[in-house]
Amino acid sequence: MAGKYLLQQTIGQGGFADVYKAQEIKTGQIKAIKLERSMAGDMLFYEGRILQMLKDVPGLPRVYDSGFEGDFNFLAMDYCGFSLSSILSLCGGKFTSKVVKNNYTRQFVNLVSILFHYLNKYTLAAFSIET
Repeated sequence: MAGKYLLQQTIGQGGFADVYKAQEIKTGQIKAIKLERSMAGDMLFYEGRILQMLKDVPGLPRVYDSGFEGDFNFLAMDYCGFSLSSILSLCGGKFTSKVVKNNYTRQFVNLVSILFHYLNKYTLAAFSIET
């Protein structure tokens, strides 16, 4: 990523992008880097824009950088340290009452509800403006 980040390990793979734990070379800070093949589309562009619009929502990762290098689009964001898939893997693929009482799971559920609230708010606002 233009000599700014050192990719350390793959931490996730999704439908359109791979996610890496990375170190910002200048500051030493750990970030998450999403990489998308340029020819696959521009989903990272839209994800970055949405996260920028929702930057004041507590719990959402902050976007630090985005762009392209070679055959890849990239998005640099906060490294959160856990994902829903990692939580599901740890609990055998099922959300039991014990798992739901876990602090990380509660934070994730709270984040999802906050996110839906804000997305609903922005969607209704966009719909009102368009009509």
